Amino acid sequence: MTDPNELTHRIVETKAGAKLSRSMMDSFIGNRHEFNHCEKISRNLYKVRKGVYTIAGLSIANCTFIEGQSGLIVFDTGNNIGQGQEILKKIREVSDKPIRAIIYSHHHYTGGTRLFVEENKAQACAIYGHPKIEYNRQNTFSAFGRMQMRRGGIQVGQYLPEKGEDAAVGMTEPRYEDPGMNKNGHLPATHAVADREEVLIDGLNAQFFQIVADTDDSLAVWFPELDMILHNAAVMRVFHPFYTLRGDFYRSPEGAIRGIDIMRNIKPEYLVGCHGAPFIGREKAYKAMTRVRDSYAFVYQQSVRAINQGRTPDQMVKEIQLPDHLKNDPLLYEGYIRIQYAVRGFYRGMVGWFAEDTADLNPPLPEVLAREIVDGFGGPEKVIQRCRILFEQHQYELAAKLVTYVLQVDPENEQARQLKADALRIMAQLSPDIQSRHFYLTHALSLEKKIDTSKPPAVKFFGDQGIDDILNTKPGAMIKLLENMLDPQKSRDVEKSLHIAFTDLNQGFGLVVRKGVAEFTAHADADADLGLELTRTVWLSVYFRLTTLKKALESGEAKMTAGSVPELEDFLSLFDRFKYIKKVR
Repeated sequence: MTDPNELTHRIVETKAGAKLSRSMMDSFIGNRHEFNHCEKISRNLYKVRKGVYTIAGLSIANCTFIEGQSGLIVFDTGNNIGQGQEILKKIREVSDKPIRAIIYSHHHYTGGTRLFVEENKAQACAIYGHPKIEYNRQNTFSAFGRMQMRRGGIQVGQYLPEKGEDAAVGMTEPRYEDPGMNKNGHLPATHAVADREEVLIDGLNAQFFQIVADTDDSLAVWFPELDMILHNAAVMRVFHPFYTLRGDFYRSPEGAIRGIDIMRNIKPEYLVGCHGAPFIGREKAYKAMTRVRDSYAFVYQQSVRAINQGRTPDQMVKEIQLPDHLKNDPLLYEGYIRIQYAVRGFYRGMVGWFAEDTADLNPPLPEVLAREIVDGFGGPEKVIQRCRILFEQHQYELAAKLVTYVLQVDPENEQARQLKADALRIMAQLSPDIQSRHFYLTHALSLEKKIDTSKPPAVKFFGDQGIDDILNTKPGAMIKLLENMLDPQKSRDVEKSLHIAFTDLNQGFGLVVRKGVAEFTAHADADADLGLELTRTVWLSVYFRLTTLKKALESGEAKMTAGSVPELEDFLSLFDRFKYIKKVR
């Protein structure tokens, strides 16, 4: 239990009114000085060494650029066109050379590329990236796009106010009034690099290493003439997010350690990542990498050991703590996410959800269990009364969990909603990490009905996906996505097929519904029940609701080749994306 007298010393208030834990505030103050060993050219622009500059503070990621023989080599381009524009302005403060090449550190920060390429249309711009980038973008932004927009928005504080005790902290993504600036301007890589491939880029030798960090399409790039590595490795001046609260694929600790060891073996003078300040000095960079990889190895190794000993995730979180020589290292501060989330992520990634309590094999529904607990206490009022006592004793985690049972029985209980919101708000203020803080506060404001997290945030985590961006993906990708949007109840008795022909590509695709199951086919079906013919751009305009199917058919931009229009509307309305069709018929 927290000492009440200690509590007031653990929360501080920023100039913007945000209330933070003392450890988080101290970390932010320390982070301001990370770039002190670089020459500051102007606000957000730093000189790492001769011919190499890093732009930091315009978004959650850095952008680094190198002066080559005749132009510039850019490492990452931001999350959207607006960020790309701001990055380009900073670049032009020190160089007017054309951009000859772009390197993607991984698939996250590629949204400003279109602007960079269009600035100098007269000359080709090579784009280097990992072979898996387009596949991962399809999964991140399309297959799980809605989840990523919403939970990613929560993670970076996009639902939170800019000022006051509930304000977002850390680097939040800028918001642009011009919708065009918020669009993602990704372009596919023109060169998919192999592991350890050596390439001459604008007069500079570069060797690419395929590594793993927060994605499995990450790169480290060694420039021997510059004695420098550019990277998206798990070296970022905070403990690496091996699990992220927005939800993502399993992040391999072994892969992350292997990537760091590749860089340790090279032992560069300059180590420049897409997050955090560069490390300058061979021994300094090497020692930093060694401490970081040892911390990850410790948590991973002890997680495997604990699993073999039959420990549960809860027991592992309690027992696995960094050793003294690492736990206070500023490079491993839990400022972005907690180590305990990594431990839980390792367990689920390696073993799965079952932790050997067989009562979890067929558990009661949450609302059934909640009813038993609430009734056992003597009703909602008794539970709330107990939670108020726990709150006064500063046992906020326990109070928040217990009052949740009341809300599962009675979701609109105002006392319970406010009590949980109050507990979450203090938990957020005491939290050492940004992600927990933002999720706690967003949940609190949602309980108070001040925000609606069922809708995407005003600014998307990785920028708005537009038709131009989708046209760079494989044809048929936005048809295949419909497989995961089929309403099982409405389609349980439906057996019907649709053939969609893209006239601009002379290519057709199929979509079949068989009693609650959808199947995408990458070939034409002459015997399909329904047939639709249109350009890919028109299909995407219908998909993104820039126009309606009815308007496209009436204008002649689309035409039926089999079946009737009402049949097609009925078929498409089986899918979540097109439920609106019946309403505008």
